[in-house]
Amino acid sequence: GWVDLQVNGCGGVDFSDPCLTQSAFLRAAEQVLKSGTELFLPTLITSKLAVYRRNLVLIQAAVERFGLGKNIPGVHLEGPFISPVPGAAGAHNPEWIIPPKPETVEQLLNCAPGFIKLVTLGADTDGAQEAIRLLRRHDVAVSIGHHMANAAQIASAADAGAQALTHLGNGVPGMLPRHANPIWAGLAEDRL
Repeated sequence: GWVDLQVNGCGGVDFSDPCLTQSAFLRAAEQVLKSGTELFLPTLITSKLAVYRRNLVLIQAAVERFGLGKNIPGVHLEGPFISPVPGAAGAHNPEWIIPPKPETVEQLLNCAPGFIKLVTLGADTDGAQEAIRLLRRHDVAVSIGHHMANAAQIASAADAGAQALTHLGNGVPGMLPRHANPIWAGLAEDRL
């Protein structure tokens, strides 16, 4: 079956919905799995911290209660540690974007210990390298995206342990400098 690292929801269910219920999550998960997807990461986009605290616990409890760990090994957090630069934030609410301070990263990790498997963050955010190292120490894969990082910042993120790129050509402004932009810099970084 297919593997999908980013499923924001399905069938009218949004995994970042502050009113998400376990039954709605399970209906969406069932629909994703019936589509031929064998394994997926439910994804929460940039939200208020209270939504992460609530929905991470809810999703983890549903997965454990119904024995879905083989198909849903954890979640993907796409934000809130992305760039607030207009265009880079994409559909994410800029009011909820925050810097990746170690204490905030730890708070999120503690909401669902061992269940956060992938985090997307902006390589140009203050504290990105420290956050990447912290996430990797917790065995969380890190992808960079929704940023306007330059080649040096992207290389620093890879040095710190970032492993992939999220939305390489998306999550950036519609108009970019021809040469110095995160798309070219991301493509040139072979470690990602």
